[in-house]
Amino acid sequence: MAIYMAMIRVPGRPRKRRKSTRRARGCIVGGVNRVDVAIVGGGVVGSAAAWQCAARGASVVLIEQFEAGHDRGSSHGESRITRTSIFEHPDYVPLVRRSTELVTQLERETGERLLTPLPILYLGPEGGELIRGVRESARTHGLAVGELTRVEAAQAYPQFRVRGSDVVLREQGGALHPDACLRALWGRARALGAELRDRTRVERWEADGAGVSVVAGETLRARSLVLAPGAWAERLFKLDAPIGLSVERTWWAFCGAPADPAAFAPGRFPAYIWDFAPEDPFYGFPDLGRGAKCAFHHTNDLVDPDAPRRVVSEAELGRLRARLTAAIPDLAVGFREAKTCLYTTTRDGHFVLDRHPRHANVLLASPCSGHGFKHAFAVGEALADLALDGRTRHKIDLFALARLL
Repeated sequence: MAIYMAMIRVPGRPRKRRKSTRRARGCIVGGVNRVDVAIVGGGVVGSAAAWQCAARGASVVLIEQFEAGHDRGSSHGESRITRTSIFEHPDYVPLVRRSTELVTQLERETGERLLTPLPILYLGPEGGELIRGVRESARTHGLAVGELTRVEAAQAYPQFRVRGSDVVLREQGGALHPDACLRALWGRARALGAELRDRTRVERWEADGAGVSVVAGETLRARSLVLAPGAWAERLFKLDAPIGLSVERTWWAFCGAPADPAAFAPGRFPAYIWDFAPEDPFYGFPDLGRGAKCAFHHTNDLVDPDAPRRVVSEAELGRLRARLTAAIPDLAVGFREAKTCLYTTTRDGHFVLDRHPRHANVLLASPCSGHGFKHAFAVGEALADLALDGRTRHKIDLFALARLL
């Protein structure tokens, strides 16, 4: 694993990580609640950071504007792909490996099933971004990715109609279960002493050399502030200039009843990402209980995060049905349910994970650009490192804010 030490330090921070798992409780001073770390945003990134901070004995308050486990952002639903050969950039590979370790740890600590192992198929043209990127990550990190011929692919997965120009790659990955992950993160963080406040909107925050004041109903004083607000990042980061984030309304659908439902069970059907160039890529999962899930990776439907259209139209479903007719025809039988989601995307598609340029005790996290859930547990660990120790072993230079300013 590549190792990078973010050697930015905050004066007065301890050099050694605290090992206690007992809560270092906050206190009330002059009518103000004082804690070690305040976290804004109760999605998977903020929740993972709360778990990690609380596990180290820090006093933590997590603030979420909606109800716990809500479906208005990017951290809800039945499934998200986790894959190791990250086509977006090889630097993500150590993060997803560490995230998988942390998911396994959280499963042990809570008894929740958070991950279902699945093979992952990558399909697309030889020179396309997907196949090229998967091969680069696999080569850089020595990952086990196999190539299937068209005959082998047809024998192993007859549900697919592979185009003659497409390469088929396969590796072992899985499906993370977002709703279960959020329940487990919130439950474990609370058990370790974190205070979790949902239905609480942050009115404003102010930082100085001694700490950060967060006004959210009451005034909270913290040594460090973690901002992980997802689609609301541009508003809460309080930067001197916009960094060009776009909020995209996306959606997924669960397919109706195919002629042979068993053909789409996890033992016979993989998760997949299909670069259908020159058209938009799409992806999907086997039937994990609600039907085989499928979706376009991007829709280019830019929205106000406070007022997205939450109903998926017949025209949108018709476009997906046409794609399935060409690619996985047995799934083009109709849809039983559809759900919306928000992608908050940077100009280059990489995350933001850095200190505020004017406030060293304020950490900016995400936006995850539509591929963040599988990395979020390690991102939460990196945020806890930076908030409590002033440095992290994770390689995060790819996510520096300066590239967007």
